[in-house]
Amino acid sequence: MQASTRQRARRLSLALLLLGTGFYLSLSSLVGLGLQDWLRGQGFSEVSLGGVDFEPFAGELRLHQLVGRRNGDALLALGQGYLNIDWLALARRRAVMQGLVLSGLELSIGRAEDGAFTLSGLPLIAGGGAASDDGKPWGIGLDHLAINDSLLQLQLPGFHRRLQVDTLILDGLRSWDPAQPAQLRLEARLDTSRIRIQGELLPFADSPGGRLQLRIEGLDLAPLAAALRQDRPGLLPANLQLLSGRLDTDLQLDARLVGRQPRIHQHGRITLRDLALQQDGQHQALQQLRWNGTLRWSPAGRLQLDGSLKASGAQLRYADTPQTVDDLDWQGTLNWSGTDGLSVTGPLQLQGLMLAAEGRTLTIADLG
Repeated sequence: MQASTRQRARRLSLALLLLGTGFYLSLSSLVGLGLQDWLRGQGFSEVSLGGVDFEPFAGELRLHQLVGRRNGDALLALGQGYLNIDWLALARRRAVMQGLVLSGLELSIGRAEDGAFTLSGLPLIAGGGAASDDGKPWGIGLDHLAINDSLLQLQLPGFHRRLQVDTLILDGLRSWDPAQPAQLRLEARLDTSRIRIQGELLPFADSPGGRLQLRIEGLDLAPLAAALRQDRPGLLPANLQLLSGRLDTDLQLDARLVGRQPRIHQHGRITLRDLALQQDGQHQALQQLRWNGTLRWSPAGRLQLDGSLKASGAQLRYADTPQTVDDLDWQGTLNWSGTDGLSVTGPLQLQGLMLAAEGRTLTIADLG
């Protein structure tokens, strides 16, 4: 009798072990099927997934070759993905990702009919942190985010461009420690221009903002101006059209949001090249405009510039009469506010000034 009881216990233990092992081994497949079903529920007509590896005890999830399509177009793709979740942090009301690494990611940003932004067709919903049943907010943390060799398709009204993300790294993002800055590094290409950003962010501070080093090489401004005109019709003059122009920057930027007003401190170089505009049928051109100095914008709406401004190759036309300036050089300070108006100090030098009116031409070699 005792032997029979022990034999049944061993069989039951073996059955439970096999059942538990089978359930553990099938977790990865279940996660993969759940992810594909969720994407289909979001409107993706075709979803394929190369492989899933889920380690629940370690909190690790790996995805391989994920592709989602709408009407045959690939809007979502992921070559390799790795996620590491800190389960123990949940006991402290904190949702913490210890690591999120994505490579070969392809997404699209668009605009829905109601004006809301979409990410690969999925609505982007802005909102605060999640709260528990007792109303206390949850903390959100991201110890390490890395995105490599990825593509972001910008499909906005009047603006269709490709942002190639070579490297994006974000470390130390913690909502429960708002004074601790997160570290950011981005190297990307927007069409033919290169963008490099490095610095720190304070997204959860009472005055959110950041300190960044921003380097841009050859950013084409014409498509940006066209998109801005379509999205914000009253922001630019209706009779002014930007035909061409490129932007280069090498500057330090410190920006904060105080209440609802920005506070900006910028130091470094900003260069506009090959600028061409058309206003009321008249063509205006500027070969180069370079600013080197400090810019300050206060929450009270005051602007202060302190530095040097150099321009070359200016060709302006008014009523079909040309006005040209070979070189312009100004160094000093500029202050502006809505209440006090504009004040400018510092010497101004002009070279190669030519003014034309009523068939007569005035040429000044040097003025200043």
